[in-house]
Amino acid sequence: MTGIVLTVTATNGNRVPDGLRIFINRDPSMRGIGRAEWEPGEIRAGELGTTLDVLAIVVSGALGIPGAIDVVNRWCRSRGTTSTVKIVVGDKSVTVEGTSDPAEIKQLAETLKAAVTP
Repeated sequence: MTGIVLTVTATNGNRVPDGLRIFINRDPSMRGIGRAEWEPGEIRAGELGTTLDVLAIVVSGALGIPGAIDVVNRWCRSRGTTSTVKIVVGDKSVTVEGTSDPAEIKQLAETLKAAVTP
C-alpha cells in the first residue's frame, strides 16, 4: 500500500463491521482522498496464526486525514451511540464516537497528522 495508512478497529480491538468499509468506499467525499480495504491484523499472543483482519484506510497524504475521519464519524453517527471505533496512525490513536462538533473532528485529525508530520 502506498500512502498513509489509518488502521481502524472497534474500540475493544475487534474487527469493525464490513459495513464501514462499504460506507467509506461508497462515500463521494472519499473520491480522491483514499480507499478502505481489509489487511491482515497482528497475530495475537497464544494464537496459532489466526488473525482478525483490520480495516485500513489509505489516504494519499496528511491532508486526507480529516476527510477520512469525517466519513468514519458520519458512519458512527448513523449507527447510533453504541458505535465507536479507534483509528491508529503510527504511535497516535483517536476514538471516533459520532460527534456533531466540527472542532472535535479537527482535533482528532490534528492528533493523527502529528504522527506523520516530521
